Amino acid sequence: MTATTSLLDELECALAAGTNAQRIEMLSRITDLFVAEAHRYTHRQIDLFDEVIAKLTSAIEGKARAKLSIRLAGVPNAPHGVVRMLAFDDDVEVARPVLTESERLDDTDLVANANSKASSISPRSPSTSR
Repeated sequence: MTATTSLLDELECALAAGTNAQRIEMLSRITDLFVAEAHRYTHRQIDLFDEVIAKLTSAIEGKARAKLSIRLAGVPNAPHGVVRMLAFDDDVEVARPVLTESERLDDTDLVANANSKASSISPRSPSTSR
């Protein structure tokens, strides 16, 4: 069995029935693999990392998402979908690193993010004091 097959098997188990800790560990290993050689990956390979990391990211707690955001914020070719997902996270500790540092977000992403956050803020009711 190759290391890749073993990693894929562990990924399937972590997603299907794993604990939060197992998912975080898997995410950390895959992120390590990506970050170590990010500059060498093709667009197609980055898209694969994007898909795998996004699946794991959607199944973990905010603290782990915040760590991921910090790790990917400075990577020039970080997976765009994951960076965008992190930028749109409602937890400011998750969103802040990629919003302030990532080169992967373009103006369209930033405007969409600002609009989505502005529309989620409920307007204050006018004061009725006299």
